Amino acid sequence: RLTGYSNKELTKISDLDYYHPDYLEYMQGVIQKNLKNPGTQNQVLFQVKHKNGHYIWLKGILNNLIDNSNVKGIVANLIDVTQSKIAQELIEQNEKRFRALVENIDGIITVVDEKLKVVFRSPSSARITGYTDKEFDELPESDYFHPNYLEYIHENFKKILDHPKEPVFILFQAKHKNGDYIWLEGVMNNRLHDDSVKGIVANFRNVTDRIKSNEALQKERDKFAKIAATSPGLIYSMRQNSDGSLCYPYASDAVKEIYGFSFKETEKNANRIFELIHPDDINNVTEKIKETKTNLVSLKGQYRYFHPLKGLVWHEVNSLPVVEKEGTVICHG
Repeated sequence: RLTGYSNKELTKISDLDYYHPDYLEYMQGVIQKNLKNPGTQNQVLFQVKHKNGHYIWLKGILNNLIDNSNVKGIVANLIDVTQSKIAQELIEQNEKRFRALVENIDGIITVVDEKLKVVFRSPSSARITGYTDKEFDELPESDYFHPNYLEYIHENFKKILDHPKEPVFILFQAKHKNGDYIWLEGVMNNRLHDDSVKGIVANFRNVTDRIKSNEALQKERDKFAKIAATSPGLIYSMRQNSDGSLCYPYASDAVKEIYGFSFKETEKNANRIFELIHPDDINNVTEKIKETKTNLVSLKGQYRYFHPLKGLVWHEVNSLPVVEKEGTVICHG
């Protein structure tokens, strides 16, 4: 029933046609060993070809009872374990895949228990923090977390314990083995109730470069804002959108003095400004803007403007166009 062959067919089939090539020599060796040792048993696990052509797994015991007058032969007690072997191989494949993923991720996967003790730490952690597992286990938390974030870590850990169904996002600094502080960002999920995990899973990635870049950019912005605030004229960026509309992504505080409107009033829509340009000058201004967008030439010129508070004034404009990656043109001046 297991193999599909009748007893008569089994007596005629050759070892080469019956056993899987990987197990032919193995089974011949086991059988010979069993034959030479009456009264012994040998456990076996091997593959044979089913009558329909596919291979099945058989597991069992060969019992040498040649000296037993009632048997005088080798008794094979075998069961079909094909499905369990397939399931086991699938589990092993998944484990290998998971291990490969964990070992090669850019971030850190950490599992801690309810006492904040690490029970699992991905190999990538050593690459990012510089500490081996042994060094990390012996490292006091006060030497690892930045002093400004130690209390923050404990607060979030309490939060994840009190609200097990809610993931917690955290951003903090930790000390690298070389003494520098790095920024780690990630999410903690409480899986203490999950028997396959029984811990709090934290996924972190190193965002130090991003944080430093943002800090440098903010410093440049602050510096530029101070320069713009002391400039007697208006410093601005005017974008010419693909649909032909205009907006001001940036304008210094002088925009109120020059145009009579705040930056927020004109940021998304420049129509309020253009509606107050002198009728005799508006066509010339719009043509110059079109020429700048089409030919990428400097936007220069003078025009009259009806200031909401000052009345009719003269403005002079001088700006350079830049093509953005979206295809829009922005003028800085």
